[in-house]
Amino acid sequence: MLKIKNPRLEIVDDKVYKLKGFKLTGYLNAYEFYCNSEEERNEWVRKLRRVCVSSDVCKHYAFCGLLGEGSFSYVYKGINTEDHKEYAIKRVEKRQVNKNITPLLSLEEEIKVMRMLDHPNILKLYEVYEDELYVYMVEELLKGGELSQEIKNKGIYSEKETAIIMKRLLEILSYCHERRVMHLDLKLENLILM
Repeated sequence: MLKIKNPRLEIVDDKVYKLKGFKLTGYLNAYEFYCNSEEERNEWVRKLRRVCVSSDVCKHYAFCGLLGEGSFSYVYKGINTEDHKEYAIKRVEKRQVNKNITPLLSLEEEIKVMRMLDHPNILKLYEVYEDELYVYMVEELLKGGELSQEIKNKGIYSEKETAIIMKRLLEILSYCHERRVMHLDLKLENLILM
């Protein structure tokens, strides 16, 4: 069994033997793997992108406009250049995060936790890319907007509507707590509608 902390994933090709492969690089070691076909390599790479960090996000995604921004990050709408599906791409500037070590550790922890969680009502993290300046988190694109804005627009929710929202929220919290994960910033602005 290979144990590589925060592995980096890179596509490699052997031009002499015309083999298609990929390379996993850790802090002290690197491993190259070659496949029998490009299809087999692509399947490995597709699965490994869920647990590895890749480089060159622009090779795989086209950025199509700003969706929002936070203290250390911007969120863009991105389109996958292969299958043309839409995603949200959170771009975190490493220079800003590195000014204070706590946010950097928080970013690593956020990625670790998001990779661990798999629930239909929790935002999905699909891939992570990193270059010299930024970390890019390719996430599920939710088009419903924040619950806080929906409440402002709609006004009063019925008891039945409120019960449905609260039931989903409590199911999510129970799922997280069973995995020893706590949400430290639970508020209406962080509840996004699908």
